Amino acid sequence: MLRILSIIFLSFVSLSAFAQVTPKATDTKDLRTENEMFSILFMDDKEKNTIVFSSDSLGSYHLNHSVNSKLVKRKKVPTQTAQKIDENFVDKFITMKYMMDTKVIDDCKSKTTLSMRGEKFSICPKDTERTNVVSELLKSLKQVLI
Repeated sequence: MLRILSIIFLSFVSLSAFAQVTPKATDTKDLRTENEMFSILFMDDKEKNTIVFSSDSLGSYHLNHSVNSKLVKRKKVPTQTAQKIDENFVDKFITMKYMMDTKVIDDCKSKTTLSMRGEKFSICPKDTERTNVVSELLKSLKQVLI
């Protein structure tokens, strides 16, 4: 009886030695994905323009300009320039959203939309004070794209 139990025990131990570990699920996260730092959506000559500033996992920064969802220009931005661009945008975004007087403007069809790290802010073209700030911001970003 003892011999039968020892044979059964040894067979279980030997079978477990040949067992294979179940492989882990394959990680499909692409390391080249980009994180959008900010974007500006605006209308220009009845075309929908988007400027997106993004960073990737490798520490590279890119400025993309799209017209009607079609990429027109993409430029890699040096780290020091990227820091200045980001600081400038954050400063203007916070100033426009939280520090300027709030104006309620009805009948605003085409808006400029600013997006920064999950926060969105829409500006009506009739709000001249904010529109001037956005124009200045767009001008500086377009200079970097050139």
